[in-house]
Amino acid sequence: RMHANPRLFNGTKFRYGLSETSADGSGPVTLKLWFTDYRTYLGADLGRYIDDLVEYGGKVFGQKHALLSRKLGVSCLVVTSTTSSPSSSTSPHIILIKRSDQVAVDPGMIDCPGGHPEPASIGLHPKLDNNSFSDDEAKSSTPLSQRVVDELFESALLEIRDEVNVELSKVSEPKLLGAVHMAAPRSSVSLTLLMETSLEHDQIRDRYEKGAAEAYESTALLILPVTDVLKHTA
Repeated sequence: RMHANPRLFNGTKFRYGLSETSADGSGPVTLKLWFTDYRTYLGADLGRYIDDLVEYGGKVFGQKHALLSRKLGVSCLVVTSTTSSPSSSTSPHIILIKRSDQVAVDPGMIDCPGGHPEPASIGLHPKLDNNSFSDDEAKSSTPLSQRVVDELFESALLEIRDEVNVELSKVSEPKLLGAVHMAAPRSSVSLTLLMETSLEHDQIRDRYEKGAAEAYESTALLILPVTDVLKHTA
């Protein structure tokens, strides 16, 4: 894969274990995470033996995803704010992108901007035995759990900046909507985060056309009425 696509590189990712909340959904969300990497995702989840791995994981470990990556991503649901820019539309619009042929997964698909929270960004590095990890910021006054949460939300904001070229000051603080699980047999999970931008449609398009840091990941920007999107996904 790396020979065919020189932009591919391996990197540590968070591995999704479980999410828990109160029965009525009103309480805090607890995530149980560990580590995986992008190489495992490409080789196991997207490899030719995925069905065998799912079957073996279920029989031997009692978990069909035991031998898959279960990498955790973020999916950015960015909508225009009618309060901030009423001239754009009478209803909110959603920002989507068309994935390019240079990405490893789902090229050509219409998708939300997104990516991955990065353990290395907060100093976390799994050890070779994968049973422990080092923490470069162990002496930080911020607890590890809070640093992970901060990275989850911060990574979503950075994806908007790096893929669409919208500056962070023009995007609201992300709100967690839920976790989206990829259709079987793939095992990855994406946290969907809702954000609003105060920019008008032509301002968003101008920024996108100037080129973002990760412009190669998409070939087109779509700004569609939320009502239209809902009609096609209902």
